Amino acid sequence: MTFENDGYVHVKKMISKDICDIVRRYTLYDRYNNFTVHEGFPGTHCQYADNLSESLLMFLKPEIEKYTQMKIIPTYSYFRVYGPGDYLFEHIDLKSCEISATVTFAFDFKEKSDDYRWPLYVYNTNNEKSYLNMDVGDAVIYKGCEVKHGRDYLRAGKGSYQIQYFFHYVDANGPYADEFKYDKRVAIGTKKRKYS
Repeated sequence: MTFENDGYVHVKKMISKDICDIVRRYTLYDRYNNFTVHEGFPGTHCQYADNLSESLLMFLKPEIEKYTQMKIIPTYSYFRVYGPGDYLFEHIDLKSCEISATVTFAFDFKEKSDDYRWPLYVYNTNNEKSYLNMDVGDAVIYKGCEVKHGRDYLRAGKGSYQIQYFFHYVDANGPYADEFKYDKRVAIGTKKRKYS
């Protein structure tokens, strides 16, 4: 499986256990102190361009370039804490997500066996659907504007959660580089728009 041929690559243990633990604690504290809901995911905590996720966006850039064999420009980061009954509808991403990575930083599933994983499904370039069981620290890097992906319902008990971060980039030599650099913001690490 290669990024170029299949449209995605599943990278096991891309993030160390120590970093995952820091991100888990930070994200759960953020949910407790600053609960923010996206209208499409009622009851689910999320953040756009959070300081930690923006730092990780830059930290992961060389690694994403290694797996994609592309020079990339960061656009934005995002995280969401999924809970029981949540799902991710099948979709392709926005133009600002030309090259994307989704990383599982933590999960705690109640009333499930220890080997249960909430799979991400993706369609390769031949439109074949695969289910990818992501463990803590795993990443899936994919062509966001081309590869359909989603998740079925999270079937776990009350109090369960999964922490998922999303890192988005554009091809530095591609059609979206100028328009979507930094997701039309002044810089990475700010929410201030260039034209506001």
